[in-house]
Amino acid sequence: MLSINCNSQEDAELLLCSESEEDRNAALAFLYDHFKSRVASFIRGKFPFFEYEQVHDVITNAFLELQKTASKTGFDPEGVHRLIFTIAHRRAIDLKRMEFRWERIKDKCEQEGLHQQAIQNQPLPPSRFITAAEKNEIRAKFATFVQDSGLKRVQLAVARVMAEDWRSNLPPSDIRDIINSRPGFDVTLAGAKRAKEEVLRKFKEYLKV
Repeated sequence: MLSINCNSQEDAELLLCSESEEDRNAALAFLYDHFKSRVASFIRGKFPFFEYEQVHDVITNAFLELQKTASKTGFDPEGVHRLIFTIAHRRAIDLKRMEFRWERIKDKCEQEGLHQQAIQNQPLPPSRFITAAEKNEIRAKFATFVQDSGLKRVQLAVARVMAEDWRSNLPPSDIRDIINSRPGFDVTLAGAKRAKEEVLRKFKEYLKV
């Protein structure tokens, strides 16, 4: 049961610092609904070439980062609206840089070999470089890989998170937070990073078979 109702931005800012996970989740849900349209307009204005899915990914990742930031000791909830836009802008820049790296890969590859090289470097390259059918095929292969590869416990947990949130290409810090929200896990950032690297390495080998 929530300690107080979350019916305004002021309530949400207060609940972000609550010791209750329910309160914090209620605050984030309210802030997401309250700001998502404005953040989307802001991102489209700054990055007009972003597609709908890219804008959605930026907003989702921004609120995941806000969730982590709010859980830290000393977090000041005042001005959280400015923080949301700042985080979203940083995430959009990160996405733009990733897109630029893929453009460089595209320029260096022969058209026939583009998709295979992309697959070997990352499980899922940006959607504009592969067809929907190819994307679904890669995702299906990854799902089969997760089931059949005999991964260790933490690696398997990481792989399942990656499969669940395929489009976002979550960083190890987000993967760690998701895993640790589940019973029986206490994974460090370094552990999540190592596990993700090992999952990607084994998946690349799996694709070559």
